[in-house]
Amino acid sequence: MHAMRSLTFALALAACGGSSKQPETAAPPAAPTTTAGLELGEITLFTGADPMFKLHATGATEMAYRSGTLAVKPGETASSNSLPVQWKSGPTFKADGTIEENGAVKAKINADGSITGVGTPDKVEMTVTADKATIPGDKGTLEIALAADGKITISGVPTNIPPDQQPRVAGADTPGKRRTALIIIALVLGETKAPPPPAASSIPAAK
Repeated sequence: MHAMRSLTFALALAACGGSSKQPETAAPPAAPTTTAGLELGEITLFTGADPMFKLHATGATEMAYRSGTLAVKPGETASSNSLPVQWKSGPTFKADGTIEENGAVKAKINADGSITGVGTPDKVEMTVTADKATIPGDKGTLEIALAADGKITISGVPTNIPPDQQPRVAGADTPGKRRTALIIIALVLGETKAPPPPAASSIPAAK
């Protein structure tokens, strides 16, 4: 299995809890010598024309999802991409390189860009600079390049992303923010690898 599929673990840990919740007064994470500082700011990741992930200057995030009823008329095709975009709160990225959920540290971003789960043996192996994220895997090395204008170029491993769903970034206007954006891109692209729901005549609204 390519490392890309393992990229969901850090975001999933932060968004879903992953392990028992730590008390709000838990000790602070390890010293910055083992983590990489993150430059925070108002950064938005798009797929095509639609925003799908927002990082705010406070480190708070919002994650997009589509919800609603999808009616399929006879002789026509329909896609969940036509459903309206909704938003939910995501994990919090801290300037010291930690990822939190409900005040508990769930993962740490290391100096090279790799991500280690807190209290778990899990580690996402990747190297991240201001220009590129490099992710090794058993089917090849995935490279995600981010230009200063927000254009994203993915190479090394096929991703099958439709032309109208190509990702791009807005707001990453410094090298530090582009590095932060690349870490988020790698995590979010890992989330999009989940299989689609089975075809049906309609999809009920999410509860």
